[in-house]
Parts: sequence; structure tokens; C-alpha cells
Amino acid sequence: MSFLKGMIKGVKSRAVAEIQAVPRRAAKRLTGVETVTEAVTVVSKSGYKIAAKIHRPVDAGRHFGVLLVPGTNDAGDVFLNWSQPINALELAGMGLVVMTFDPAGRGESWGEEDYGGVEHQEDVIASVAYLSERSDTLGVGVVSISLGLAMACGALANL
Repeated sequence: MSFLKGMIKGVKSRAVAEIQAVPRRAAKRLTGVETVTEAVTVVSKSGYKIAAKIHRPVDAGRHFGVLLVPGTNDAGDVFLNWSQPINALELAGMGLVVMTFDPAGRGESWGEEDYGGVEHQEDVIASVAYLSERSDTLGVGVVSISLGLAMACGALANL
């Protein structure tokens, strides 16, 4: 019986998250800003290939950039989920150049899992540098969720 209750609870929580995300998806559509996504590769200081994605408005102008740093055990695609507090496509629809990445050892990136340690901090530094050097960005901010804070703070302290 507890197995069935657990299943029902899981389905209920996913349904609630989807319902809560409906206004945000509608708001993105109302902005009318078309976006495009491109896959890029960043090389870390250790030489690992870090898989990343750029989500940006279609227009050719310059925009402010933001790097989204995932929490523990998550890859960059976590920011495509509408149940998260931040959504990469939503931010791009607001006119930002948004970069998501898979920290070393996660998703499509090479390397070993570092749980926010020095390797992951170097991934953030390399990603900030890549985003800063793009011709379509005016400046770069960093936003992290959960324990991605360890990566972000450590990296920004060493920039």
C-alpha cells in the first residue's frame, strides 16, 4: 500500500509543478521574442571538454549575458524544466544571452564529478570567459541554484 501512496504522491507533485509553470510558459509566448539555441563546447583549465548551450534572442543585437550554474548532480538542461525557479528559455525570451553548461562528469561533459570543488569552479570560470568574449554580449552575470552556489562563489572569488 505504501508503494501505491508513493506513486500517487509523485504523480501529484509533478502535476502541481506543471500547473504552476503554465503562467510562465504563457508569459514567454506573450513577449514575442523569438529565441535560438546553439550547442557549444568550452575547454576547462584541466583540458576537459565542457558541453554547453547558448540560448539567445534571434535578433543580431548585443544583449546582457547570464551564466546559469546548476546544483548538485544536475546538468545544464535542468534549466529547461519549467518547474525550476529559473528557465533558460524564459530568460532568453526576455532578451538575455543565456548560457547553461554540464559541469565536468555530468551530462555530456568530460571529466570526473567534483561536487562543486576546484574542477567545477574552473568550469564556471571557463564558461564566464567564453560568454564574456562573445560579440553578442554586453556583460555577464552569474546565477546559481542549490549547491551550485559552491561552484559559483568559488569561481567568482578567483576571477
